[in-house]
Amino acid sequence: MRDALVGHGYPVLEATGYSDAMAIFDIYQHTIKLLITGIALADGNGCALAIAIRKQKPDLRALFVAFGVGAEACKYYGLDLTSLNYLQKPFGRDQLVARVGQLLKSPAATPPLRGPKVMRVSANPAST
Repeated sequence: MRDALVGHGYPVLEATGYSDAMAIFDIYQHTIKLLITGIALADGNGCALAIAIRKQKPDLRALFVAFGVGAEACKYYGLDLTSLNYLQKPFGRDQLVARVGQLLKSPAATPPLRGPKVMRVSANPAST
């Protein structure tokens, strides 16, 4: 992904996981416009990463890349990923570059944040 993006003139900062991404963000937050992350990270997950960063930079755009049903996991963190914000692996270089361009041109931060999904538990099983 790095080579494809750099080859099209996009600057790229690479992180090895959640903690590394947060450390890089703390240094470069004023220049970062787009987060590209997987759903599963070595020391956390991309959904929680996007939310943590968006709390500090609400206008950040995010692209999630994963196999299979990875986009569904983010719903539980309050992120409803759209087809613009999710790219299913495997994908081609041109597809990645096109999606990054679309996201950077989008008028609003994406995906929109909402509260995390809350499971309601009742003491009375008959009332559920």
